[in-house]
Amino acid sequence: MRSWSGGVWLALGACVAPQPASPPAAEKIAVSRPSRGPKVAPAKGPSALPPLPEEGERPRLIDSSLELDIDNGRGGSKVRTGVSFAIHGFFEADDVVRLRLTTPGGRAVSKPVLCPQRASKRSGIRLSCRAKGAVRAGELPLRNATYGFRIELVRRNKPSLLRKGRFRVFKCSYGLCLDKDYRTAEHWAEFEGRRLTFRFTIKRRPAMPALHPSPKRQTKAKPGFALTTVSTRCKRGKKQVGKTSESFEVLDDDGIYTALRARAGLGIKQLEQIGKGKLRCAVRINGTDTLNLDFRVGDDGALVVHKKQRSGRNSIIAPWFWLDARRPRRLDRKARVGSQARRLRLLGR
Repeated sequence: MRSWSGGVWLALGACVAPQPASPPAAEKIAVSRPSRGPKVAPAKGPSALPPLPEEGERPRLIDSSLELDIDNGRGGSKVRTGVSFAIHGFFEADDVVRLRLTTPGGRAVSKPVLCPQRASKRSGIRLSCRAKGAVRAGELPLRNATYGFRIELVRRNKPSLLRKGRFRVFKCSYGLCLDKDYRTAEHWAEFEGRRLTFRFTIKRRPAMPALHPSPKRQTKAKPGFALTTVSTRCKRGKKQVGKTSESFEVLDDDGIYTALRARAGLGIKQLEQIGKGKLRCAVRINGTDTLNLDFRVGDDGALVVHKKQRSGRNSIIAPWFWLDARRPRRLDRKARVGSQARRLRLLGR
């Protein structure tokens, strides 16, 4: 994360790298996923999105596209908060998106942000919801605190929840910064055409100047390790499937966290040949075993949708496939990405 006087934004999902430049007055701070978040476009290969809601049903928020935006460029003792996200489904005329900000105990800390919507004719559209400059809504005091948020769809005067959660902010050298350590819990698989690829985020350095409220921590910031090689190798049991691949791409790098796309050495054809069952793909970074990605393959060569993405109150909505990710035990037995990290990744739900 980088910081300056313009603001901060936190994207919850995969990232597109922001380019370093001299920030103008209203610029933002890039964190998790990503330029302005992932573009939700029709999938080129198998997709993990559920069927579209039927006509009259409320749309669902695509979790992997959600961004939280904090703008402290106005000065004074208040900052302005907004959100942006994509929907799976359709808006009706006169629908209103409402953002509420609360204390962890549920007490409102500002007026709700109201964003009227027009009827949409296609799914996957992206919207930004923030108060207009003349409206004093979505404001937070400039202080160290944890806040809750609720994103609701108001249809025919009846609200329904799209997403809720918490976030923590703290003062830093350039105004207000966000705490986002839970980004390390992001692990996805997708298809580039018919080739299997992975998205994941690694932490390359413990801290950066201006990211800690303590001056002592700022002065002790250490440089991150260089990223030289990333390789993937997939196995069914002890038998290797496909080739070992060293093709990768940096999607986002904010100086602390780096989001990567690593291409596997197999595609739908090889997945169809091995048939249904479990598959493990090991990721090695700079020659060191770093992650084991576990998932299941179906009969058609596509991946089986993770139980966290199946229909239900707490399901993940994303065009990509959620993966179980673990570090090798010999590196750190306690580093398994478990329920706590997933709950944080799901914004507290």
